[in-house]
Amino acid sequence: MKTSRFNNIGVARSVLAAGSALLLGVGLCAGLAKAQGSKGASGDEQEVRRTVATYGSGEGQRTPERIGALWTNDAVYVSETGERVQGREAIVKRLLDYQKSHPGDRIRLTVESVRMLGDGVAQVEGNAEVRGPDGPPDVSPYLAVLVKREGRWLLDNVRDLSPPAEDSDQPASERLKALEWMVGDWKQSGGGTTVELSCRWDKSHNFLLWDYTMTAAGKEVMTVSQRVGWDPLLGQFRSWVFDSVGGFAEGKWEKDEGSWAIVQSGVLPDGGTASATAMLTPVDKNAFDWRLTQRRVGGERLPDVNVRFSRSGTQVGKK
Repeated sequence: MKTSRFNNIGVARSVLAAGSALLLGVGLCAGLAKAQGSKGASGDEQEVRRTVATYGSGEGQRTPERIGALWTNDAVYVSETGERVQGREAIVKRLLDYQKSHPGDRIRLTVESVRMLGDGVAQVEGNAEVRGPDGPPDVSPYLAVLVKREGRWLLDNVRDLSPPAEDSDQPASERLKALEWMVGDWKQSGGGTTVELSCRWDKSHNFLLWDYTMTAAGKEVMTVSQRVGWDPLLGQFRSWVFDSVGGFAEGKWEKDEGSWAIVQSGVLPDGGTASATAMLTPVDKNAFDWRLTQRRVGGERLPDVNVRFSRSGTQVGKK
């Protein structure tokens, strides 16, 4: 049985390497290489914490060099409204513009947890405290991904997770109506593989349940189950993913203009780690695009991937 299981893992990795069924960003995107170990994780964690602590003092200096030195060139910042700011220069400009209009404000980032996702990749959860000249600070949660470049830890993806102020007592079943268009049967084919997806409500209408089946050469190589629900503590959608070969992942969802951005991290069947950001974009009522960015396996950056799913019974969309 053990030999059969690891053969299945190998087949799944080969299928995923073709890039045709990379639909979950983590649970299904990581099969290109064995994840590297995370030696020295405790030392790296301290360095990550120092980088985050430096951010507040760096911004307080109000110099582009001090702020920019803490971000990667292709970093992404997503505000509480879903506005997406891409690239170091754009992020620095936004921060400096804010400081000019709020000269008395100071920002301090606290760290609640650090999770090492592999060599050179860390996920940080904490709070951003914005303190003005008077009164108590405004506190909002954030999620950040840092990467190690040339021996230094840098901010690569930061999201403001502030919950919306309105409709705070809205039940989960009402909030999930924003994702109701996903319900139904979907299909994606390419590179000799096919992924069939079925999305349905659970009995309580408090979760959406997704079931995926991946086939190659007419044979089933992997199944995946996913549950999507509303997290009232964080004020956002979250997802939990489990695959048939032992991998699992979790994701945090944010509205990003006409798309949903899902920051995901997970564990591979062989014990390695992976992370990615998935952009889920409805094309029309019969198709949606799934774009995977910032994919990493054991710290190694992988290329972006784009796939399109179409409702079963309709013509398969082309990218």
